[in-house]
Amino acid sequence: LIDSNQAADQRILAAYSATGQIAKAIPLWEARIKASPQDAQAYFTLAALYYQSGNKAQAIASLQAAKAAIPSIAEQADSLITEVQNGTATVTQ
Repeated sequence: LIDSNQAADQRILAAYSATGQIAKAIPLWEARIKASPQDAQAYFTLAALYYQSGNKAQAIASLQAAKAAIPSIAEQADSLITEVQNGTATVTQ
């Protein structure tokens, strides 16, 4: 199910978030990016998951990967990278 990209669903993400299990959602979104490398929202979601779990370095790496895969989102990704670095990023579900 994870490799098929079907598990990366906003409802599953909401359930993990509600129960404080953010780390369990990370492999689902990594698989989604692998299956759909042009899905900008998947990169942003993965970065948010890493940020919420306290892993700023991986959040930034996800945003940098997004820029490499989808150059048209570079400005938005750069803005988010700055927020992550400053600790001012906000995550909403």
